[in-house]
Amino acid sequence: MKQVLLAAQRLLARQRYGSQGTVYRLTPRNAPIDEVLRLAVLHGPLDETQPGLVRIHRAAARQCGELAAQASWAIHYGIPVSVIASAGGWTFIVKTKAGWRFWGNWCGAGKHRRWQNTYCY
Repeated sequence: MKQVLLAAQRLLARQRYGSQGTVYRLTPRNAPIDEVLRLAVLHGPLDETQPGLVRIHRAAARQCGELAAQASWAIHYGIPVSVIASAGGWTFIVKTKAGWRFWGNWCGAGKHRRWQNTYCY
């Protein structure tokens, strides 16, 4: 879990967020990660004891397929420097041959493409 958290912090730190004319790097101070969830074990059962985990897993599987979802972790981060109350969100992270990378997001899971384009991006 520590390896996933450190990799996610490194990847987030490469991203930027603009709020009221100021651009912030998403460092651990500006975008603290408050939750890290293992979506599933490869070819194993889903953990139904964690509230919401099955729904997040299904959203990941719809976006990139079941195997990618099983190999991935979900992270949630906030952006306290934002003036918007719930800035931040869920994203998925997976270890590839080339290293860790983000893919997809939780925003609009289960909603049609027009809704996602309006409210998520």
